[in-house]
Amino acid sequence: MNGLNLWIVELCVCAVAIAVAENLLPEGNVKKSVYFVLGLVVVTCFISPIENIELAAIEIKSETDLLNENTDWLNRTTDEMFKSNVKILIEKCLDDIDVKAKNIYVHTDINEDNCIFIDKVRITLSPEYTDRIDETADEIYRTLGLDADVIIRQKGTKNEIGY
Repeated sequence: MNGLNLWIVELCVCAVAIAVAENLLPEGNVKKSVYFVLGLVVVTCFISPIENIELAAIEIKSETDLLNENTDWLNRTTDEMFKSNVKILIEKCLDDIDVKAKNIYVHTDINEDNCIFIDKVRITLSPEYTDRIDETADEIYRTLGLDADVIIRQKGTKNEIGY
């Protein structure tokens, strides 16, 4: 039997037992006390399915788990904002020397002190800027202090030329 059928059978048995008890009781003060007890039995029968609810379905997280999740989210968000700002600075440097990047890739990492550092910068230029690879890398280093890999993406291929 499933839980609902079991509960209905339990309520029916409870109702029959109460009806029999009412008919067997004498009049007077005893009957009032028994009615009180029978009322408690009925309430117990009605709320008994509550004890069968599986509490495993309710996930209770500790403060430490919540703090770790929030810290991880904050680290990821800060890292993405940092990368975005570095890309904007690189684009500004490239605009100053009239070079347009096809793609700017910034890889960052977070050390044990929760400090973000730039691990790698790769700037992909169009083939028309082949003669300006060194100038671009030098400008990024001079202005931002970053050692950037500047590469040229060949048209129609995935071959790269760069330093």
